[in-house]
Amino acid sequence: MTKCVALTDALTGATEIFAQPPWHLEGIRHFQNGDLVKLVHDDGTTRLMPIRSCTSGLFERFRDW
Repeated sequence: MTKCVALTDALTGATEIFAQPPWHLEGIRHFQNGDLVKLVHDDGTTRLMPIRSCTSGLFERFRDW
């Protein structure tokens, strides 16, 4: 079953949809002014997405990943 999550880049305002597979959550880092989501594609591509601070909602979106 494919799982999807939409993330909005805090710097550009662009929203992208990531699906698992092929994307996998590598980690979420919480910082004082926001969060950083690290996603890894099956082909080895890594994406770091700065997200505005909303940790509880962010963890909830990735709960089944």
